[in-house]
Amino acid sequence: MTRRRIRYTLLAVLLALATLHGCALLEPLQDPDTRVDRLVAEGEYRAALETLDALPDEERAARKDRRETIEARAAEAAENALREAGNQAAEGAVGRALDILEEADARLPASEERQRRIAELERDRRTGLSALERRHRVMEAQALAERLRLLDIMQPLARDDDTLPENIDDLRRRGARIAAELDRDARDAAPETALERLRLARELEPDPERDRRIAELEAEIRPDPEPVNQEDSTALLDALERALHEEDLIAARQHCRNIATDRLGDSARDRHDALCERWEEQRDAHTAELLEQGSAHYAAGRIHDALDTWERALELDPEHAGLRSARERGRRVLERLESLRGPADGPETPGEPLRPAP
Repeated sequence: MTRRRIRYTLLAVLLALATLHGCALLEPLQDPDTRVDRLVAEGEYRAALETLDALPDEERAARKDRRETIEARAAEAAENALREAGNQAAEGAVGRALDILEEADARLPASEERQRRIAELERDRRTGLSALERRHRVMEAQALAERLRLLDIMQPLARDDDTLPENIDDLRRRGARIAAELDRDARDAAPETALERLRLARELEPDPERDRRIAELEAEIRPDPEPVNQEDSTALLDALERALHEEDLIAARQHCRNIATDRLGDSARDRHDALCERWEEQRDAHTAELLEQGSAHYAAGRIHDALDTWERALELDPEHAGLRSARERGRRVLERLESLRGPADGPETPGEPLRPAP
């Protein structure tokens, strides 16, 4: 009696499981037409067609019309899936469009057009994500550079680094990692974009190789000089010599850059080279003088005057390492001192210079 109850109980459990799983356990007992009807009702057109294909030849031939009806419904479902995926992709929901097509691919007969569209959407998805990741990296680098500048100003005011809001060494290590990622992003970017990313990477982590690459890109994107008419070469060289005589070094620099030497004759080219060499000498002498004047302003606490002087010098020689270093030092000191003065104190006045720390 007990064994019989156990058997009845097991049979009831199996019947309940069969019901919960859509009668999957009883499926082998179903006739083919019932199984096909169920699959079609569930949208499983591929499985329905495969069920018909598995029948003996005579039974398959007898259900030819049934197969054509299922194929027509499958084709309609495929068109609907492509249309819905296209609408989602047009709205920017590329991920949702891929879900629609991949679900259709699992339920419908194979389709080259659907596979091609899936490949296109996946390529667009990866390209879009990659572009957004690069943009996010630039934004993260800009924010990190700003935080590092602020901590550099705060550090001399703090009693020890533990009182700073963030660990500056950790931020610098993170900056080095992001700088390396920006270097990789710059390799495949357009020259202007690559230059922007490399400059940002240099701000996070100075590196001689990065400086060299920046200089190459700056030279690459600098506009080519306009061709010079041979008849105008004498007038242009006269203008260059006049600018040097008047010590208008900015104008002289433009003349040296704009005159295409490959269009000049031998004598005109020799004159051009001599005048431009003279411009370089005057530029070096003048920038050295301005660097010294700016340093004198800085030592006297006239930080604004020092920065103005160094900026004028950098107009003549933008790559001068000493001037760039002095300008950066002056900017940091100015930010630090003005943060101590507070907004109510107002800017520096001639009678009230800002004094840098000794």
